[in-house]
Amino acid sequence: MREDWVAAARFDSQSRANSPLAHALTLSFVAMPQPERLEWAVRDLLQNELGGRFDYVFVRHDDTALPHVHVSIRSQGHGGARFHPTPQDLSRWRAGFAEALQRQGLAAEATPRWVRGAGRRSEPYYLFKLRQAWLEGGPVEPRIWRQAHRDAARLLARADPEPRPWEAQMRSRQARVAKAYGDWARELQADGSLENRRLGETLARFVAGLRAPESLRQSLARELEGAWQARQRTAERERDR
Repeated sequence: MREDWVAAARFDSQSRANSPLAHALTLSFVAMPQPERLEWAVRDLLQNELGGRFDYVFVRHDDTALPHVHVSIRSQGHGGARFHPTPQDLSRWRAGFAEALQRQGLAAEATPRWVRGAGRRSEPYYLFKLRQAWLEGGPVEPRIWRQAHRDAARLLARADPEPRPWEAQMRSRQARVAKAYGDWARELQADGSLENRRLGETLARFVAGLRAPESLRQSLARELEGAWQARQRTAERERDR
C-alpha cells in the first residue's frame, strides 16, 4: 500500500519535495474491558469524516494502560484534494469521536479545555515522539523544547518575567470560568433541593481545585525550580550529617 501511495504522489502536481506522504493521528480513551469498541468508534469517525475523500489505514494497540488507535491518512485525496484540517475541522472531529464512542455505549464528552479548567493544550503526538526519542538518547533535542528550556531559564532568572499575551489570555479566561462556576455553585447551594445542594458543593470543590494555567515555559520553569530546591535540600542534609 505504501508503494502505491508513493507512486501516486509522484504524479501529484500539488506535491512538493518535502510534502508528507501521510499524516499521523492517535485516538484513545479510558481503559475498558472491550477495547474493540474503541476501534469501532474510530472506524465510524473516519468513515464519516474521510470516507470517499481520503484513503486511510488504522490499527489498535492494547500494549499500554490506555487502548489507542494509530491512524495514517494519505495526504493526497481523491480528485486532487489535499488533507489539511483546520482547527474547526479538528474540533468537529473531536465532537464526532465523542458521539461515536457514545454509540458504542461509552460515556464520552467533547468539552473544550477551558470548560474543564485546563489551560495549555496537550502536547502534539509528533512532538511527544520527538521528545521521547531525545530523552532516550537521541542526538538532537526538538527545537521547540530547546527554546522552551531557554525561555524557562530566563523566566527563573527574572530576565523575562512579563507574561506573554497568550499566558495572560489563559489566566483571564480561567478567571472568567472560575467566576461563572462559582456563581452557579452558590446558586445551587442556596437551593432547597438536596440534590442541587450536593451538586453545588461538588462544583465548589472543582473551582477550589483549579490550578493556575501554565504555558510550556512556565511549566518547565516550575519543574526546574522544584528540582533546584530538591538539590538544595539534599545538600543541606549532607552538610548536617
